[in-house]
Amino acid sequence: MKNQLQLNLWKIALILGAIVVAIVVWGRNRNNPVPATPTPVAEVQFVTPAPSATPTSSMPISVADLSPSATPIPQTPTPAATPTFTPTPIPVYHTVQQGEAPLLIADKYGIAVDTLLEVNNITDPTLLQIGQQLLIPVTVTPTPSQPSPTPPPTATPIYHTVQAGDTLTGIAETYNTPVKVITLANDLSASQALQVGQELLIPPSSVDFNTPVVIHTVESGDTYDHLAFLYGSTIEDIVAANPNLEPAALRVGQQVIVPVTTPPVNPEANPRLAQITSPDPMPPKLVKLQQQMVDGTNAQRQTNGLPTLQADNELAQIALAHAQDMVRRGYFAHITPEGVNLRTRFAQHGVTANWIGENIQFNTESEDKTAAAAIEWLMNSAPHKANMLHDRFTHLGVGVAEEPAGWYTFVLVFAERQ
Repeated sequence: MKNQLQLNLWKIALILGAIVVAIVVWGRNRNNPVPATPTPVAEVQFVTPAPSATPTSSMPISVADLSPSATPIPQTPTPAATPTFTPTPIPVYHTVQQGEAPLLIADKYGIAVDTLLEVNNITDPTLLQIGQQLLIPVTVTPTPSQPSPTPPPTATPIYHTVQAGDTLTGIAETYNTPVKVITLANDLSASQALQVGQELLIPPSSVDFNTPVVIHTVESGDTYDHLAFLYGSTIEDIVAANPNLEPAALRVGQQVIVPVTTPPVNPEANPRLAQITSPDPMPPKLVKLQQQMVDGTNAQRQTNGLPTLQADNELAQIALAHAQDMVRRGYFAHITPEGVNLRTRFAQHGVTANWIGENIQFNTESEDKTAAAAIEWLMNSAPHKANMLHDRFTHLGVGVAEEPAGWYTFVLVFAERQ
């Protein structure tokens, strides 16, 4: 009996010993698991929310790293962001000159015309005064590391060495520059004989060879506006033809290239005649051109993502009266010889509107091309393009006049109307 009890105790001891050994082995395996073939896991983005005052960072970690017992991953501090400088306005003022309009001034400084009007508290853009000071909202960004701006490259002068048989007309045609522009640049007369080996300066010019030009010597009181009226040109064309001259600082004795780009003055016309306010009806072919101009303008607006303009008969009467008045009295300008501007012409016709604008253009293209040529010219001129694509305008009136035969004058009157 005693032996049997001892045998049982011995068995119990063996069992307990086996259990202890198993526990020890299990504990070691738990702390040092046998390497196994790893199972691929995708990386995930894990971001720990942090108080708003402390910047947070995120970094890709494996799924295993989400365990509470995982060792924290050291993070490299994010470098401080480069400070962003706020553009600071600088005071720039423009003195209004005769013949200048808000669109021309805004285009000169590369700003929106609406911005120019807003900062100067102008509600009627047609009533600028000569000598008025306009604030130009120009800004600068003081970035210390920014390199100094590179000045625009100066146009390389072009010289032509006269060969045997060369003529001024032939040279002018070769370089697509009017003869008078070349004679002015080289202090020559049109009849002066050229010498073989002589070098002629060919100045950069925006005037085509076939465009007639006048070389005008500035007298006291001359302005580009006056020259445009005197010779049948436009301010834009004179500015483009004289890139080295400052329109507001002409000096007596200076010579100005004036492209004759408007219809010749009718010798029977008289700027002192009464202004036309009640136009004659347009003949059928001009009515057709009127519709082409409306359709062409709306096509340009649709191309630029803008709503089309509604054809307006009242605006068309204002436009037609001005077109016929310019032809009859021999001038080409937004303001009549006696100083009647667009806003006053609206009042003369009893038409009310909010925003208003006007484009005038003429050309001598054939009847089937003249409207398209007018639209192309207007869209290539920044101030005129601004009217064509102005997002405030809702209505359009077009007037067309012809005189002399084949000289087509277009007037486009824009307005914001209910």
